[in-house]
Amino acid sequence: MRKLDRKLIRDLWQTKGQVVAIMLVIAAGVATYVMSMCAYKSLVSSKDYFYREYRFADVFSGARRVPSSIEPRIKALTGISSVETRLQFDVLINVPEMTEPATARLISLPESGESRLNKLYLRRGRMMIPGRAGEVVVSERFAQVHNFVTGDTVSAIINGKRQTLTIVGVVLSPEYVLQIQPGSIFPDDRRFGVFWINQRDLEAAFDMTGAFNNVALKVARDANIVEVIDKLDALLKPFGSVGAYDREDQISHRYLMDEMNGLRGMAIVAPAIFLSVAAFLLNIVISRIISKQREQIAALKAFGYTSYEVGFHYLHFVLIISISGTVMGMLAGFWLASNMTKIYQEFYKFPVLEFRVDGLAVVLSFLLTSAAAVLGTWYSVRNAIKLPPAEAMRPEPPTSFKPTLLEKLFPSNWLPTELRIVVRNVARKPIKATLAVVGISMAVAIMILGNFSIDSLDYMLDFQFEKAQRQDLTVSFVQPATAGVVYEIADLPGVLDSEAIRVVATRLHFKQRS
Repeated sequence: MRKLDRKLIRDLWQTKGQVVAIMLVIAAGVATYVMSMCAYKSLVSSKDYFYREYRFADVFSGARRVPSSIEPRIKALTGISSVETRLQFDVLINVPEMTEPATARLISLPESGESRLNKLYLRRGRMMIPGRAGEVVVSERFAQVHNFVTGDTVSAIINGKRQTLTIVGVVLSPEYVLQIQPGSIFPDDRRFGVFWINQRDLEAAFDMTGAFNNVALKVARDANIVEVIDKLDALLKPFGSVGAYDREDQISHRYLMDEMNGLRGMAIVAPAIFLSVAAFLLNIVISRIISKQREQIAALKAFGYTSYEVGFHYLHFVLIISISGTVMGMLAGFWLASNMTKIYQEFYKFPVLEFRVDGLAVVLSFLLTSAAAVLGTWYSVRNAIKLPPAEAMRPEPPTSFKPTLLEKLFPSNWLPTELRIVVRNVARKPIKATLAVVGISMAVAIMILGNFSIDSLDYMLDFQFEKAQRQDLTVSFVQPATAGVVYEIADLPGVLDSEAIRVVATRLHFKQRS
């Protein structure tokens, strides 16, 4: 073993407490980065596969009643590659173990059983048989919450009539990766489910034969999606359309993309803070080691070691710490990402959602931590390289103190001696003082970052449910109700006050934006 290697091991052992602390800081930053990027890649790969193979639509629009004769005109619009017209209604259903009714979204399927867009992935059971009335398939999340199996039945109020629906299959849809009822902030899989039913059954129930009230479009790759939406709005406006929207505003996709963007943001902010703190700590440690080992550096150079060998010796010191911390952080990041993927499986319903390793994130982890370690200690290592042997043999000369700007601005009798000593020490080492301030600020930032989401959620809940929505119970109607219903609800036992709200969809315009 080379003498410098033995010295390196000895230096690491003598500073083992500081070395372990810095390694843990680096590991925390790397673990956050690897966890975020691996979880992000897992979601992206699952999303891309599901959207691509099951033809998730690009544009959606709803209306009151559109004649089927309009469908060819929609297909003729420039930039459209595929069109899927359908019926969609929200109804109330009675679930056996629930005292209050749940809301079900009924979506029609063609008689062939397979739609052109937003295809269904059959998890278990079978699809509906054409001509057999009352058969439905249900979203997996709703089936899991209520323990539905094939053959179970639910009672639904469809257009004012009670009907029995028989569940024959459990499915997944790219349109409902995350199942959220319109108007809600969070998913409520217990009270909101999605059912797919034969188109003839829905046409007969709502007298919609020869018509549709919802359309999904697949846009050509080179098409302008804004122009497609404008043309579709103009075509459907006479039939009660409230305006089309693209995939970016589709509620399931939007929530999924917000989660993925949050992962990417966490992969940038938190690691940057941890690595900044690690670089500052490495600078302090290596500066103290070099300051104490001035005579050793001189002796090494006197015995024939070049300046670059001495410099690489100290760079090896910091690289061992950074690489060891990176390896620890990656192992922790893989474990965290694997568990996060399992949690995502409970919320985001994909046919396949598996943990995937992001190779680029692994490579960048080593590069970024090594770069942070080298940049944080380069100034001190450079001083060790430039230090001549004869000068290093002597003790470090005392620093020449001069009056600082603060002392010049204020009379000397205004500043105590202790304060002047502090000010001069800070002024003669501005880089070290600046790094100290940055390190402390980053440490505070870590504390704020860790508690920010909790405080934000507390504020959001307080604002939403104590100031904006102060009611204890909300009653929603599938169809508009008369004003007399308000008085009927107010007469129920225990009700102190009731208030009616009418929700109407609108489009706002301001200059070129809407």
